[in-house]
Amino acid sequence: LDNTLAVNWFQQPVNGGSPGVENVYVAPDPCAILPKIMINEINYSSLTNVPPTITNTNDWVEIYNAESTPVDISGWLFKDATNTFVIPANTILAANDYLVICQNTANFLAAHPGFTKYINNSTGIGLSSGGEVVSITDANSCVVDELTYDELAPWPTSPNGQGFTLSLKSPSLDNSLGENWAASTAILGTPGAINFNSALPVKIKDFFGENADTETKLFWLVTDENNIEKYEIEWSENAKSFQKIGEIKAQNLEKYQFFHESDFNNLAYYRLKITENNGQFYYSNIIYVQNFFESKVEVFPIPTTDYINLKIPNLFLKSKITYHILDATGKIHLSKSYFPTNSYEKINLSQLPNGKYFIQIFQNNYLKVISIIIHK
Repeated sequence: LDNTLAVNWFQQPVNGGSPGVENVYVAPDPCAILPKIMINEINYSSLTNVPPTITNTNDWVEIYNAESTPVDISGWLFKDATNTFVIPANTILAANDYLVICQNTANFLAAHPGFTKYINNSTGIGLSSGGEVVSITDANSCVVDELTYDELAPWPTSPNGQGFTLSLKSPSLDNSLGENWAASTAILGTPGAINFNSALPVKIKDFFGENADTETKLFWLVTDENNIEKYEIEWSENAKSFQKIGEIKAQNLEKYQFFHESDFNNLAYYRLKITENNGQFYYSNIIYVQNFFESKVEVFPIPTTDYINLKIPNLFLKSKITYHILDATGKIHLSKSYFPTNSYEKINLSQLPNGKYFIQIFQNNYLKVISIIIHK
């Protein structure tokens, strides 16, 4: 090979190399490390006697990304015993998110109106009511997930024609074992959402957050902390795709706290991933915290006669601030852009007549709007 090309070199798997002997290259196994993309819910036998108010959804399978990062599943295959469905190009499965492969889009959406996390090919999926092997294979032909479901115990039996789906109890469990599955709690299943809101192994009395300077302070109060290994703190800007920002080992405390250095445009959403010593995990409720600029910028006095004070948090000093004073019709009467060096800016309103006005305050991607009453 041409030894001037980096592609023709490899890292020796032997510490210290192999001087004096032939270098033997063994291609890395593309299947050695695979993302945790898993089959999470199966509708293999829809209602046999469909009530007028319930639509027969036909067959569908929900897959779940248990990773903390998005995974490109373009070109991957979903297989059952007789069919192969090719996942379309440009299909990115977000972290901790779901995707449904459905047999009949019209029937599925009639039962789950407004649902968007689906792909469809009516000839690429058809599940047996007697059970069969189903699998997910990646673009390198590596089997990412595979299981053989059944209609008989230890697999739950009510998903066979009674309107309930076959639902994995928790993504932390081995989905090849029938005892780790249960019938859905809701008729027609829970596509695009967690299957079961299991009781938390610890009682969270309160979980809340507040913004201060450059960070968000999170607190949670607990009781009955039994068999808990750790708390992982996750955050999101849309309450859908969460990412881990830290973890705290369980210490049998009544109160825990975590500080998140945060810079977000509007709201930040937080949740706790609570992991037991056996590896099983649960999620707390989701809370949200307003960004610091939105919550802390102040305008006073209101009502006023001829001026207002604009108070900017210290965090945003020396960053460009722009404000507009508008009337109720949207007409701008005053504007200013500046780089504040102290927290207070006095704005002269003596030239404006009585009435209702608004001040729009911009800083980077932040916007604060406050109403003003001038009464002389």
